[in-house]
Amino acid sequence: MADSVDGRGRRALGALALLAVPTVLAAVPLVALAALLGPGGLGALPFGAAGGLLAAAVVGPAASALLGPVLVDRRIARLPDADLDERRADFVADRVASLAAEVGVDPPEVTAVRVDAANVAVADGYRGSRLVVSTRLLALPKADRDAALRHAL
Repeated sequence: MADSVDGRGRRALGALALLAVPTVLAAVPLVALAALLGPGGLGALPFGAAGGLLAAAVVGPAASALLGPVLVDRRIARLPDADLDERRADFVADRVASLAAEVGVDPPEVTAVRVDAANVAVADGYRGSRLVVSTRLLALPKADRDAALRHAL
């Protein structure tokens, strides 16, 4: 029972942190603009910095939800394609699917890219999950490769 409460608390804290980042980014210009145009400044707006903070709490997460997936997809599309043959591409997808079954998650879409770093990246959103795997990671020994993929999943 304590594990589920602990897990819910961690999920709630993670969700709060994910909402805080775009709110803070939007707050920088909006609070300054509201303070400048508000009652203490030019008087053009009926609210001051507090209104700007409230606007940032609405605008930040909304803009993040609308623009985030588009920006991630554009960035992944700009990465150099791995040009794997079908056998190698099927191996990667099969390995990710079997590791996902071990971990207990749905297998994500896999994109292999040609980069120098031995990295794996995860993009997860309302469009579904995507795993971006580098060709250098695929060249690592099986234990290291599987550990990185399992950690990403």
